[in-house]
Amino acid sequence: MRIDKGDVLDYAQQAIDKTKRSQLNPQRDVKAIQKVLGDEPPITVTLGATSFFPNSESNNGDVVKVDVDSPDLHRLNAKIAEALEVTDTHPDYNPHVSIAYVKPGEGKRYTGNERLKGQTATLDRITFTSKDGKI
Repeated sequence: MRIDKGDVLDYAQQAIDKTKRSQLNPQRDVKAIQKVLGDEPPITVTLGATSFFPNSESNNGDVVKVDVDSPDLHRLNAKIAEALEVTDTHPDYNPHVSIAYVKPGEGKRYTGNERLKGQTATLDRITFTSKDGKI
């Protein structure tokens, strides 16, 4: 899948995903998160087809994404929410890999690509970074 350059929003217009993990402050909470998840074994994720979150959810353009299926991620999400104070701006947890932020209305063009569907990966660490790549 190739995203048309003209559809992509400028980096300055991109938003941070609004999930539990982004409601935490990595600079402040990274040690607490490490403590909560420190005894966790590697987890497995399975990639799905491409889809998108419409502009109405992000207010920063459509978010083109690859869906992720992982009972482990749901368990870790609940474990963090139970152990730390978080703000749920989105009550449903939808694990995904964000691919691009595109102009409102363009996300639908990129849905349904199954090139990665069924691919699995084992994840053995979590890395927190700020927008500038630092922690």
